[in-house]
Amino acid sequence: MAVARHMENIRRVLHVPDVSSVLHSLRQETFGILCMKKGSAADDCYVFDRDGIVFGPARTVVGDVIVRIDDASAFLPAVGEPLIGSDAWANLFPIMTFLRDGGIPFSSVSLKRREKEIVITLPDSGTLIYASLEFSPERSLRALPEFQKKIPLASLEYMDLRAEGKVFYK
Repeated sequence: MAVARHMENIRRVLHVPDVSSVLHSLRQETFGILCMKKGSAADDCYVFDRDGIVFGPARTVVGDVIVRIDDASAFLPAVGEPLIGSDAWANLFPIMTFLRDGGIPFSSVSLKRREKEIVITLPDSGTLIYASLEFSPERSLRALPEFQKKIPLASLEYMDLRAEGKVFYK
């Protein structure tokens, strides 16, 4: 039926007390892709929106506009559920936005759930950038363009943003 086909696009029901209930249909847009690493088997990938809510399976990952996050934990994503807790998502969202907007080139992004951190790998050099999901990374992200003017990220082995307000590098 036509209604069943459009149910996947319905995100929430909005109730307005002074007016009758209104069914508000929002088309969900892919903000990122979460891929569950399964060793040598094919990865199971899921799309999520800008609120960090998983809304369906993903087929192929191509392009720079949509960030793919690899997760090797035992977490099992469920449609309609968040891919990570709300506090961690509030800290992951600026990182995702920074990467989507071309803040730095990257080849991979890995989620370390137990450690509550994200690891970004730069292309060619393999430089690793570590960021914590326990506090907002926005100050550190804003400082990266100025830092790169002095020291190219590709010349580093790693950059560590896991201490709030501090940047360590080697």
